[in-house]
Amino acid sequence: MEVDFEAATWSIPALKTKTREPHIVPLCDQAGDILRDLHALTGRGRFLFPSMRNVGGPMSANAINAALGRLG
Repeated sequence: MEVDFEAATWSIPALKTKTREPHIVPLCDQAGDILRDLHALTGRGRFLFPSMRNVGGPMSANAINAALGRLG
């Protein structure tokens, strides 16, 4: 899991960064609260934004953009 709620950090593995170095992002209290609430809503799966069409996969960028567009 990349988000550690206890340590309030988001650890991005080296393979996902341009510099190929691991990156640890400290999360402020508000971000931790939002991610914790989101995790409770989306289940205990691998992704905070799971796909409804691809079991076990993340939500697509297009789905997220469409949802944001509907929000205005």
